[in-house]
Amino acid sequence: MIATAAELTTAREQARASRDATQYRALVCAGTGCVANGALDVLEKFKELLGEDGVAFAHEAGAEVNHTGCHGFCERGPLVRIEGMDILYTRVRPEDVAEIVQATLSEGRVIERLLYPDPATGKRCRGEREIPFYALQTRTSLANCGHVNPDRIEEYLANDGYAALAAALETMTPAQVCAEVAASGLRGRGG
Repeated sequence: MIATAAELTTAREQARASRDATQYRALVCAGTGCVANGALDVLEKFKELLGEDGVAFAHEAGAEVNHTGCHGFCERGPLVRIEGMDILYTRVRPEDVAEIVQATLSEGRVIERLLYPDPATGKRCRGEREIPFYALQTRTSLANCGHVNPDRIEEYLANDGYAALAAALETMTPAQVCAEVAASGLRGRGG
């Protein structure tokens, strides 16, 4: 349990160190659309090839594989984001995973056929910054969606989660915390 801002800082630093210990992160979208198109089979194939290590799956080349929440590009799922290389593979099938592990995670090569083809130009888009679907978006509340495993609190902490907790623990009275929550207008499950 975290009871002080110092403990929160320590937990955040440990979470970041764990996340940053790998060179590449292969993140398999486990949103509804991708799951409906076989993302869990893709994830299982990664597990089979890389070996299970608790929550993440480590590879000797400094790569890990994990699932994430929805990336928002359901029509092209299953999606696999390779962080550390700025790659977004689309319509990935279990039979593609061995090639991703060998070519991309081990050798650092891009698999062109798995990149999104821009329908207007035919150009293969390497990452989200090049994909027109994402180009006009500015994500705020969902900025980390598709980049973190929503089942792991450590990933939330590594991305500055609970930043307001430090203030609540160190500089606010219980009455001030209650007043802040009341002033926010939150109801029910956060809506």
